[in-house]
Amino acid sequence: MRPLNGAPLLERRSSVELIGDDGDYLPFGTNSVTAIFVGHLGDIELSAFSIAVSVIGTFSFGFMLGMGSALETLCGQAFGAGQVHMLGIYMQRSILILSATCVLLLPLYIFATPVLKLLGQEDDIATPAGLYTLLIVPQLFSLAVVFPTQKFLQAQCKVSVLAWIGFLSLVFQVILCWLFVAVFGFGAIGAALALDITSWGAAIAQFVYVVGGARMVGRGSLGLPSKRYGRLLGCHSHLL
Repeated sequence: MRPLNGAPLLERRSSVELIGDDGDYLPFGTNSVTAIFVGHLGDIELSAFSIAVSVIGTFSFGFMLGMGSALETLCGQAFGAGQVHMLGIYMQRSILILSATCVLLLPLYIFATPVLKLLGQEDDIATPAGLYTLLIVPQLFSLAVVFPTQKFLQAQCKVSVLAWIGFLSLVFQVILCWLFVAVFGFGAIGAALALDITSWGAAIAQFVYVVGGARMVGRGSLGLPSKRYGRLLGCHSHLL
């Protein structure tokens, strides 16, 4: 039998590459980093911030992810049918639909405090949790750009850029949290603002890359030259 001494290391490396290329670790990483900094402020602050981000924020994230995942099927069908020019159209439609979905989710953010109190949460936690929930509304709307551009890039196997944007955003989040929480003393409010800035930074970076950063098919509907060069990409199904 052939020796398999290097097999576990190779398998681990492949798993890390898949996780990194997927790009979905960004929101979980930034939320964890933010919670670590808020945890140094006190138990009440950590509890309130965790409810805002991990409960309400995660619910909205899952809802938006489910809506945005429909783009995966559309992109796959477009590639299979050779209609690569439709990718940009699908992406723009997805951005509009997800933006409207964010508006529908807004009442959950605006009335977070009374909802939490109605569910039996203590006032000293429900009140700051409602404030933090309002502060992370910009993060919610950033998802309307993040998911469509992410699926657009993944459909064309442009996944390395997602990994780099995610990694740099995570580093940027650590720096912002350190500045806003530890240096300037903004507390949990500063942590929420840092989360908003990082989320929109990632969204803008992905959108800029889609619009003018690299050679890609299917961008004709964005006002850019649509060229039928490149290869027929078959990695869409196993990456998503």
